[in-house]
Amino acid sequence: MSFSETQLTAWFAAFIWPLMRVGAVVISAPIFSSRQTPKIYSIGLILLLTWVLIPVIPAPPVVSLFSYQAFVMALQQLLIGMSMGFILQMVFAALVFGGQALAYSMGLGFAP
Repeated sequence: MSFSETQLTAWFAAFIWPLMRVGAVVISAPIFSSRQTPKIYSIGLILLLTWVLIPVIPAPPVVSLFSYQAFVMALQQLLIGMSMGFILQMVFAALVFGGQALAYSMGLGFAP
């Protein structure tokens, strides 16, 4: 069994681009960005999600991994993932704020 360099590069690229986006989402998501979650669980989740998503997503464009285009593509993947995690942070913050407002109004309602 032999593999060419182009095959290995294509397999690595098909894994690394989703890994960057999923990693950025998980690292910036509310639950897994807390200090109480061990990092090994976050890393395991990142690798598992990437492995599950690779057959579902379309093939990435063929780019040399050590080029300017690859650098720009990596930044793009990281920014998309971090913005998705930031949106999750905003949703959780809105839920927490709503719960606090409800608790505050209920607390004042019990006051004589």
